[in-house]
Amino acid sequence: MTRLFSPRQAEIVSLVAGGLGDKEIAQQLGVSVSTVRTHLQRLYRDMGVHSRSRAVATWFQTQRESNAR
Repeated sequence: MTRLFSPRQAEIVSLVAGGLGDKEIAQQLGVSVSTVRTHLQRLYRDMGVHSRSRAVATWFQTQRESNAR
C-alpha cells in the first residue's frame, strides 16, 4: 500500500505518533480541535483504518514502503 499524503496529513499523523492528543495537536498547529478531528477522520478514511493506533501503524508501513524504493 503506497499512498502519498499531504504535508498537513503527514504532520498530524506524526504528532499522533508522538502521543499527542487532539487538543495538544490543535494548540501546536494553531487550529481548532474540530479541525484536527476532521483531518484525523479523513486520514482514517483514506487509510482504511478506525483507530489512532492503526493509523500510526499504517503510516509507518507506508513510510517504509516509500523508503524501500
